[in-house]
Amino acid sequence: MAATFEWRTFTSTNAATELPATGSAVNVNMYNQDSYDSSGTTYQSYPVTVPVSGTAYSFERWLKGRWSSTFNLIENIKFWKSAGSYSDAALSIKSGVTVTGVTPVSTASSVATGTVPTSEGSADDITPAGNITSSPGYSKFEVLQLNVPSTVVTPGDIGTQTFTIQYDES
Repeated sequence: MAATFEWRTFTSTNAATELPATGSAVNVNMYNQDSYDSSGTTYQSYPVTVPVSGTAYSFERWLKGRWSSTFNLIENIKFWKSAGSYSDAALSIKSGVTVTGVTPVSTASSVATGTVPTSEGSADDITPAGNITSSPGYSKFEVLQLNVPSTVVTPGDIGTQTFTIQYDES
Protein backbone atom coordinates (compact mmCIF):
# COMPACT_ATOMS: atom_id res chain seq x y z
CA MET A 1 0.00 0.00 0.00
CA ALA A 2 1.23 3.49 -0.79
CA ALA A 3 1.05 6.61 1.33
CA THR A 4 -1.74 9.12 0.73
CA PHE A 5 -0.58 12.72 0.31
CA GLU A 6 -2.59 15.87 0.99
CA TRP A 7 -1.75 19.57 1.10
CA ARG A 8 -2.83 21.34 4.25
CA THR A 9 -3.19 25.13 4.49
CA PHE A 10 -3.10 26.67 7.95
CA THR A 11 -4.71 30.05 8.58
CA SER A 12 -5.79 32.34 11.40
CA THR A 13 -4.30 31.82 14.85
CA ASN A 14 -4.07 28.06 14.32
CA ALA A 15 -0.94 27.82 12.19
CA ALA A 16 0.45 25.37 14.72
CA THR A 17 -2.70 23.25 15.01
CA GLU A 18 -4.65 21.30 12.41
CA LEU A 19 -8.36 21.85 12.95
CA PRO A 20 -10.16 20.74 9.79
CA ALA A 21 -13.57 20.73 11.49
CA THR A 22 -13.41 24.51 11.91
CA GLY A 23 -11.80 25.28 8.56
CA SER A 24 -8.47 26.35 10.00
CA ALA A 25 -6.73 23.66 8.01
CA VAL A 26 -8.38 22.16 4.99
CA ASN A 27 -7.30 20.14 2.02
CA VAL A 28 -7.41 22.87 -0.64
CA ASN A 29 -6.31 23.39 -4.21
CA MET A 30 -3.09 25.02 -3.00
CA TYR A 31 -3.85 28.53 -1.78
CA ASN A 32 -4.92 32.06 -2.64
CA GLN A 33 -2.57 34.98 -2.18
CA ASP A 34 -4.82 37.73 -0.85
CA SER A 35 -5.23 40.23 1.95
CA TYR A 36 -7.62 38.02 3.90
CA ASP A 37 -6.55 35.33 6.33
CA SER A 38 -8.45 32.38 4.91
CA SER A 39 -8.08 29.48 2.53
CA GLY A 40 -11.37 30.23 0.79
CA THR A 41 -12.02 31.39 -2.75
CA THR A 42 -12.84 35.03 -2.06
CA TYR A 43 -9.53 36.51 -3.16
CA GLN A 44 -11.36 38.89 -5.52
CA SER A 45 -12.97 40.50 -2.47
CA TYR A 46 -9.64 40.94 -0.69
CA PRO A 47 -7.04 41.82 -3.32
CA VAL A 48 -3.50 42.88 -2.55
CA THR A 49 -3.40 46.26 -4.26
CA VAL A 50 -0.40 48.13 -5.64
CA PRO A 51 0.64 50.66 -2.98
CA VAL A 52 1.54 54.29 -3.72
CA SER A 53 4.95 53.64 -2.15
CA GLY A 54 6.72 50.74 -0.50
CA THR A 55 5.41 47.17 -0.71
CA ALA A 56 2.04 45.56 -0.02
CA TYR A 57 1.92 41.97 1.23
CA SER A 58 -0.57 39.14 1.08
CA PHE A 59 -1.28 37.19 4.23
CA GLU A 60 1.35 34.52 4.67
CA ARG A 61 0.21 31.08 3.56
CA TRP A 62 1.38 28.30 5.86
CA LEU A 63 1.44 24.98 4.00
CA LYS A 64 2.29 21.47 5.15
CA GLY A 65 2.37 18.14 3.42
CA ARG A 66 0.43 15.39 5.21
CA TRP A 67 1.03 11.67 4.61
CA SER A 68 -1.31 8.97 5.83
CA SER A 69 -2.15 5.33 5.12
CA THR A 70 0.56 2.66 5.04
CA PHE A 71 4.24 3.46 4.48
CA ASN A 72 7.57 2.85 6.16
CA LEU A 73 9.42 6.09 5.50
CA ILE A 74 8.87 9.49 3.84
CA GLU A 75 12.10 11.44 3.34
CA ASN A 76 13.87 13.98 1.10
CA ILE A 77 10.83 16.27 0.89
CA LYS A 78 11.50 19.15 -1.52
CA PHE A 79 9.32 22.11 -2.56
CA TRP A 80 9.76 24.55 -5.46
CA LYS A 81 7.94 26.68 -8.04
CA SER A 82 8.17 24.63 -11.21
CA ALA A 83 6.21 26.73 -13.72
CA GLY A 84 4.44 30.02 -14.22
CA SER A 85 5.45 33.56 -14.87
CA TYR A 86 4.26 36.67 -13.09
CA SER A 87 2.05 39.20 -14.88
CA ASP A 88 4.55 41.91 -13.86
CA ALA A 89 8.31 41.57 -13.39
CA ALA A 90 8.18 43.48 -10.07
CA LEU A 91 5.94 40.87 -8.40
CA SER A 92 7.47 38.11 -6.31
CA ILE A 93 6.50 35.29 -4.01
CA LYS A 94 8.84 34.87 -1.07
CA SER A 95 9.30 31.59 0.76
CA GLY A 96 10.73 30.16 3.93
CA VAL A 97 10.68 27.00 6.03
CA THR A 98 10.00 26.59 9.73
CA VAL A 99 8.89 23.95 12.21
CA THR A 100 6.90 26.26 14.49
CA GLY A 101 3.53 27.69 13.48
CA VAL A 102 2.55 31.24 14.40
CA THR A 103 -0.30 33.55 13.45
CA PRO A 104 0.04 34.54 9.76
CA VAL A 105 0.73 38.22 9.06
CA SER A 106 -0.04 40.58 6.19
CA THR A 107 3.09 42.63 6.85
CA ALA A 108 6.59 41.64 5.76
CA SER A 109 7.05 38.00 6.79
CA SER A 110 9.82 37.08 9.17
CA VAL A 111 9.79 33.52 7.74
CA ALA A 112 9.08 33.93 4.00
CA THR A 113 12.13 36.08 3.29
CA GLY A 114 13.87 34.18 0.48
CA THR A 115 13.11 34.00 -3.19
CA VAL A 116 10.84 31.05 -3.89
CA PRO A 117 13.06 28.32 -5.42
CA THR A 118 12.47 27.63 -9.11
CA SER A 119 14.27 24.32 -9.56
CA GLU A 120 14.73 21.02 -7.82
CA GLY A 121 18.40 21.86 -7.24
CA SER A 122 17.53 24.93 -5.16
CA ALA A 123 14.31 23.55 -3.63
CA ASP A 124 13.31 24.23 -0.05
CA ASP A 125 13.89 21.16 2.13
CA ILE A 126 10.75 20.65 4.21
CA THR A 127 11.71 17.24 5.59
CA PRO A 128 11.12 17.08 9.35
CA ALA A 129 13.92 15.99 11.67
CA GLY A 130 13.97 12.20 11.71
CA ASN A 131 11.89 11.99 8.52
CA ILE A 132 8.29 10.72 8.63
CA THR A 133 7.86 7.18 9.93
CA SER A 134 4.25 7.03 11.15
CA SER A 135 0.78 7.94 9.89
CA PRO A 136 -0.30 10.64 9.83
CA GLY A 137 2.97 12.48 9.37
CA TYR A 138 3.69 16.08 8.43
CA SER A 139 6.40 18.03 6.68
CA LYS A 140 7.81 21.27 8.03
CA PHE A 141 5.84 24.42 7.22
CA GLU A 142 6.45 25.98 3.80
CA VAL A 143 5.54 29.65 4.23
CA LEU A 144 4.73 31.73 1.14
CA GLN A 145 3.91 35.42 0.74
CA LEU A 146 3.13 37.57 -2.29
CA ASN A 147 5.10 40.85 -2.39
CA VAL A 148 3.57 43.69 -4.44
CA PRO A 149 5.88 46.72 -4.68
CA SER A 150 4.77 50.18 -5.77
CA THR A 151 6.73 49.67 -9.02
CA VAL A 152 4.14 47.19 -10.38
CA VAL A 153 2.72 48.58 -13.65
CA THR A 154 0.43 45.66 -14.57
CA PRO A 155 -2.01 45.16 -11.69
CA GLY A 156 -4.41 42.24 -11.68
CA ASP A 157 -4.07 38.50 -11.25
CA ILE A 158 -0.43 37.45 -10.95
CA GLY A 159 -0.79 34.50 -13.34
CA THR A 160 -1.02 30.80 -12.62
CA GLN A 161 1.92 29.39 -10.67
CA THR A 162 2.76 25.69 -10.39
CA PHE A 163 4.50 24.39 -7.28
CA THR A 164 6.04 20.94 -7.01
CA ILE A 165 6.57 18.78 -3.98
CA GLN A 166 8.79 15.76 -4.35
CA TYR A 167 9.60 13.08 -1.80
CA ASP A 168 10.94 9.57 -1.47
CA GLU A 169 8.69 6.88 -0.05
CA SER A 170 9.52 3.38 1.10
